[in-house]
Amino acid sequence: MSRGYKKLVADEFFGDVDNIDWDKVKLIDKINLEAKVGNLVDVPFNAEEQNLYHKTMTTEEFSEVLDVVREILAYTKDNQQDLMTPPQMPEPDVDDNEKEDNEDPTSMGHDDMENDYEKEENTRDEQSSSNNEVDKDTENTEEESNASTNPQPEHTDEDVSVTDEIFRAMEESLIPETSDTTYGNCIGKEKINKAVILHKDLMDKRTDRLNKMIEIYKDDDYYSNNYSNGVLTQKMETEFKDYIRKVKKSIVPAVKEFEQRKAATRWMHAQTAKTGRIDVNKLHSYRVSEDIFAKTTHLADAKNHGMFMLVDYSGSMCDQLHNVLDQIIHSVHFCKAVNIPFEVYAFTTGTDYRMSDYSDGDIHMDSLSMPQLIHSSLKKNDFEQALKWLYARTDWARGSYNDYIKPKEEDWGSTPLNQALIVTHSLIKKFKSKHQLENVTLLSITDGDTNRLNIYEDSSLNIKRVNNTSAYWDGKTQITIDGRRALLRDRGRNGTEDLYINLKKRYGVNTMGFFVANGSKELNHKIMDAYHKSNDWYSSEFQKFRKSKIKENTKNRCIEFTNVFGYDNYYVVRGDKFGVDVEDSFEISETASDNQIRSAFKKYSNNKKTNKNLMTKFGKAVAV
Repeated sequence: MSRGYKKLVADEFFGDVDNIDWDKVKLIDKINLEAKVGNLVDVPFNAEEQNLYHKTMTTEEFSEVLDVVREILAYTKDNQQDLMTPPQMPEPDVDDNEKEDNEDPTSMGHDDMENDYEKEENTRDEQSSSNNEVDKDTENTEEESNASTNPQPEHTDEDVSVTDEIFRAMEESLIPETSDTTYGNCIGKEKINKAVILHKDLMDKRTDRLNKMIEIYKDDDYYSNNYSNGVLTQKMETEFKDYIRKVKKSIVPAVKEFEQRKAATRWMHAQTAKTGRIDVNKLHSYRVSEDIFAKTTHLADAKNHGMFMLVDYSGSMCDQLHNVLDQIIHSVHFCKAVNIPFEVYAFTTGTDYRMSDYSDGDIHMDSLSMPQLIHSSLKKNDFEQALKWLYARTDWARGSYNDYIKPKEEDWGSTPLNQALIVTHSLIKKFKSKHQLENVTLLSITDGDTNRLNIYEDSSLNIKRVNNTSAYWDGKTQITIDGRRALLRDRGRNGTEDLYINLKKRYGVNTMGFFVANGSKELNHKIMDAYHKSNDWYSSEFQKFRKSKIKENTKNRCIEFTNVFGYDNYYVVRGDKFGVDVEDSFEISETASDNQIRSAFKKYSNNKKTNKNLMTKFGKAVAV
């Protein structure tokens, strides 16, 4: 606000405040300037004016406001009467010839009405002297006719603030008549609450869906047996326990990297202070050096970290979601191991919205659904149950029947990433406040670009405030998020980048993204997107860049970029390579040949190495 008023003063929204003759400034304008830009302008007050200013700042009841207004007006009439310049009266709508005949240069406003009446009296006197036979009844008729065609307003005691008049006139310059920017309304709490399904509510919906499936397939032995055992079969329960044991082992590199960087940061900010206790080992040198007191080193308090995760539940993720959730399970166990709070949300299009939910100019939520999959505040049993649902999420991941028991709120949909990021502003704000966090990492996992934002247009309105033509889809859009404006370059991928940047500015988050590429073709396309130096994909420079990234992918099973697409750290991973390989044993058959043994050992060693590289990068990025 301070910067905003500084800009308004510089643009002379209050007039030229640098060259003011304060003897010609009314009290009402002094009060207006002092209240709004008193820190930028030294407004002089005498004792009586200072008292009136104090009264304006301390009124509580409307009656008190009226009283102080009357006092200010009375003061101005007594001391600054010559400064009370009333507004000009609007000219009547007449043609040019009639206007020339009726113009009166002395008529300036309601204080000049006496001049009009005097002129009218003089006219009548002149007519009377030149023609004494004019009937008085005719004169009265003319007076009534003049009064009806040119009525004069009654005289009122009023005053206006010149600085406020200037400000109101300048307001129009803030929004140009022709603009390439579309304006969207704020997302309210009602729409946020409709989009977000908290974990407790999600589990209720899952249970309802599960019970319905049990009833539907009660006569089918295969399905009824699986459903009656809950989200996991007895066999899967055993597999789950073994899987979690391997997960905890595979996150060790990330935990070590995080703790090392955290400790290094503390030592960088360590402070050494004297304790006031004499160090007897330095007594022999006290005449040479007076520093004979023992010292103690105080390590700086480590910053409170947190992690907020967004997972794309679009239909195109169905082939790779089991690998993605594998990464999520590793991530939440990493957070548990280093004792940092976390929340995980999916985003899809599974919530019912009616057009009646929207007003003209509202941001269309595109049926956004954000189910809360798991979070760090869950009790032990609830946390394990949430993990089991993640483990059993997809059909070809953990058994074909599991894909049918998910509620519509976490069903396959499209990719409303921009809508989800808008809501994420509110969620991260609450997340930081709840856990008193200083550093938050926002981790997003998706396999494609966002759905474009749409601004709802009420076609029944005569005045069009929203333009959804094709030109505006690709043009700038200004939206209000949590009370502050954010300007998006477009409603698509550039808008996504701007939303990430806005999150970093607003809440200081560290943004991390994983792009799940569906094969080598998408992997190459994403390399091209990240190469933003030039659009010349056939240049030798780009080919060199692409080859280095392909080599990096072969070595580390992922490609890392920094400061692209609004992310601080961005990883491109092939979907079939995304999950963290948790195999921790080297097994071969007794009849394996030397070549088979050599090949199996090489694969095992490479998996261990790439797992370590990926998890180390993960811990390094989170510890920033």
